[in-house]
Amino acid sequence: MATTFFPRQVKSSWGIPANQNSEGKLFVGKGWGTAFSTQFPQETTSRVKKCLTKNRGDRNGRFWVNLKEETVTMMVGDSADNQILEAKF
Repeated sequence: MATTFFPRQVKSSWGIPANQNSEGKLFVGKGWGTAFSTQFPQETTSRVKKCLTKNRGDRNGRFWVNLKEETVTMMVGDSADNQILEAKF
């Protein structure tokens, strides 16, 4: 199966873009330059990481954080068949 394409306008509505690397470390924005924990309180960082682990296991990659709604939008399932999941943190 092909990976689903999501337009930038759709992804931007999900919140602040972030990344998780293969070691489980969280970063804000595109790439690995700014640690998530340098931009958000430790409690938020911890809650987001727990939410990611609970809902997608050890899968890494992009996710989006909506601080107002306290949700994380992430890709789950096989990388060749991305499914979107929005979960509370």
